[in-house]
Order: sequence, then C-alpha cells, then structure tokens
Amino acid sequence: MLNFDLTDGAALVIVSAALCVCVVLWRNDRRRAALILWTGALIAVTVPFFDLHLHTHWAKVGWIPFRTPPIKASDLAANVALYVPFGFLFSRPSGHGPFTGAISCAAVLSVAVVFTQLCSHSRIPSTTDVVCNVIGAAVGVALLGVLSTWPASAASAGNRLQRQPRVKSECTPDARLRKIFKPDAGMGIPWRMK
Repeated sequence: MLNFDLTDGAALVIVSAALCVCVVLWRNDRRRAALILWTGALIAVTVPFFDLHLHTHWAKVGWIPFRTPPIKASDLAANVALYVPFGFLFSRPSGHGPFTGAISCAAVLSVAVVFTQLCSHSRIPSTTDVVCNVIGAAVGVALLGVLSTWPASAASAGNRLQRQPRVKSECTPDARLRKIFKPDAGMGIPWRMK
C-alpha cells in the first residue's frame, strides 16, 4: 500500500506536516478539523492518483492477510503507523468515543484506498494492508484511552494513593489531558473550554 506515487520524501513531508498541524488543531479542541486534515493526508499519500487506469488488476490482489506476498515489515509498520492518528483523532477523550465507529471508518477508508489500487499498475492491493490499517486505528483509540486516564504527574499519582478527594473538574479526561500536554506552555495557544 505504501508504494507511493509521490517520492517517499514528499510523502514523508506531507504526513509530517499534517501531523504537526493536527497536533495544534487537537490541542485547540478542533478535533474534527484535525481528523479531516489527517484523512486528507492519508488519501494524498496512499491513493495512486498518477497511476490510475480504466482496467483493474484482480490477479495482483493479496487476498489472504499476512500470507500472500509481498509482505515487508516496513510496509506493515507504516500501515499501522499511518492509521494510529486516525483512530486517536476519531475518538473523544471523554471516554465515550465510539471504538467501533473508529474501527469501521478506518476499515471503510482502507478498503476504498485498496479499491483505487486495483486500477494501478504500480500498486499491489492487499487485505494485509486493510488489517494493518484497522490495527493502527485500534491502537490510536487505545492510546487516547490510556492518555485520558494517565496521571498528570507523579505527585497526582501519589495523591490518588492517599485517597484525597479531587475537585470534579480535575477528574474529567479533558482536564487530565490538559495537565499532561500543558497546552499553554510555550506556544501561546490558549486551551478553549467547551
């Protein structure tokens, strides 16, 4: 899936720039804009825009995940890594994020990209790519879940062990994430409350 039409360097620049902008958008509570931007970056680097033809190549399809060649560890890792931000941005730090929604949307997007690769001479569509992309989205959802429950500091973890009551506003996942990432630190971007 990652046999880019763009040079690998250009694809890396697109993904890196999109990730940086997504972090800024996410920190400013603009999660939907970040998700749309990341989805656009995924499409830009994985759809073979310059190699689309009017006929399909069904004989090249890798139907059996992790069995049908070519299988490269670098492709597997890249496919997982590209969809981690998608799963992270799709969910909500409130703990009520739709896990199945993130997985379903990642699967639909991945299958759509694989279908475009059917009309490409240079790409090899594979179900391994789809599975890796869904795993990446699941890792992103899990990462957000871990970060939203992670203690902000060792001191707060120690306070929790002593069972001291906390103020209700400090118990929300958004408040914990603000403590972890300290959005006001050095960037001059205020954290907007809902």
